[in-house]
Amino acid sequence: RPPAAHAPADAAMNWGGSNSNPQPIDLARTELNVYTDFFNRVAQTCFSKCVTRYNDGELQVGEMTCTDRCVNKFLTAQEKVLEVVAEFEKNSQAQMAAMAQAQQQK
Repeated sequence: RPPAAHAPADAAMNWGGSNSNPQPIDLARTELNVYTDFFNRVAQTCFSKCVTRYNDGELQVGEMTCTDRCVNKFLTAQEKVLEVVAEFEKNSQAQMAAMAQAQQQK
């Protein structure tokens, strides 16, 4: 499963600022778009990098190995990006809560 599974809901709720209460269908569309984009980027990148023979009906062993490694690198990189984004979101929410509390104390 692509690790971007939790990013769309967070993105729809917090990024862009105008949609503070997204509808479930909007979240589903966003999630589908993220999955589709991720799949297309992985497929395009790994295919162009790893597939060298187009006249065979099946991948060669080296092509399969390259593809496995390429997809794994994409997934690992995506996981790391999501960890950074989640930490940023957590810190941003904490800062916003602290600012709101400071405003209330004035």
